[in-house]
Amino acid sequence: MPQKVLADVPISFSPLVRLEGVDDLIREFELESGQKICNLSGWLFSDEYFQNVLKYTRWPQTDYSYSYNYGWEHALANKVAKKIGVPSNMGSVIVHNTSQGITLFASLFAKIAKRQIVIGPYYWSVFENISAFKGDVTRQYLKHDSAFNYQLNDTFQACDAVWITRPPFSTGGIIASNTEKKLQQQSANGTYIVYDEALSSPRKSILKTIKTENIFSLISPHKCLNINGKKFSLISFPKRFEHYFEEYSDSFLGSLPDSTITAAHHFLSTNYDELLSKWDQWIVDGNREVEAVVGRFHGVKIDKWGDSIYRTVFISHLPSDFLDCPKKFKEMLARTGCAVIPGTRNNMANELGFCFRINMTQLNAEYLSFLGQTLGFLIDQKA
Repeated sequence: MPQKVLADVPISFSPLVRLEGVDDLIREFELESGQKICNLSGWLFSDEYFQNVLKYTRWPQTDYSYSYNYGWEHALANKVAKKIGVPSNMGSVIVHNTSQGITLFASLFAKIAKRQIVIGPYYWSVFENISAFKGDVTRQYLKHDSAFNYQLNDTFQACDAVWITRPPFSTGGIIASNTEKKLQQQSANGTYIVYDEALSSPRKSILKTIKTENIFSLISPHKCLNINGKKFSLISFPKRFEHYFEEYSDSFLGSLPDSTITAAHHFLSTNYDELLSKWDQWIVDGNREVEAVVGRFHGVKIDKWGDSIYRTVFISHLPSDFLDCPKKFKEMLARTGCAVIPGTRNNMANELGFCFRINMTQLNAEYLSFLGQTLGFLIDQKA
């Protein structure tokens, strides 16, 4: 019997392809026009933000490059969990990044959760990981009220596990208290709830106030600062699954790199707390500048900020798929010199109309000027 080769294996990463499609259109336009494009929704930061981070960050001097002990990792995870406020009825493991944590959770749920729900907006790899492990998965969506609190208006479909991003992915928004209560009730009734808090400040983790069992969590303290070169993620789970995650984190991921261990030690230092306080002030100042730009355009709204490096801008008279047409997307590039990642690429509810995220760590005078140009273009468009 002939062996299967890679080409025989069906592989689909359609959400990632949709995100990369934005980058492809930008690169194609830049080559054709010779014009450099500013991506308002990109995940990189401005030089100004980078210099601020560089100025105030003091990485600890650790070197685990040539020596490693799993006992160190376990002790380190316990210290990190204590600082975050992880309840005593939960276990914790350190992994290199949130994507690895998502994979570990999806691998467990393939064994214990027959039906899963992912609540949008969410990070693209969640759905793909569940699907890769042959999970039965469906989507439900958060929508916002007039005060821009994100809430789940629908009743939960019958399921064994729910995944939700907090704050909602690519927003700085707040999840409404009635939706938080729904999730807590689902957990109390036996449903596993996964909180992806990778972009949330660890000071605001749901784990500080959680009262129910069956909670899973992903926290990445440096990611909320948009520091991605040195980072780690703490995954937390009901203690009865501790053996599974200790065994499978080793089987799937192996030992932790030096950059991960260094980041975990930095999180435990007072310098991380100082840097987070600086970040709070930078974002507060940036919010005022962004809201001043948005306020110039009638019919443009921005979500209420509660956390995260992102916020989402809504131009609700336009349909959610307004920029899905490459021709229209390139017209915007030519007219404004800017690109955005539409909310459809980040699994926002279509009923919310056209929206896109902005990156608060990119802010400078040029960025704010480009934001104004882009909003001016969009507000003049017809549905």
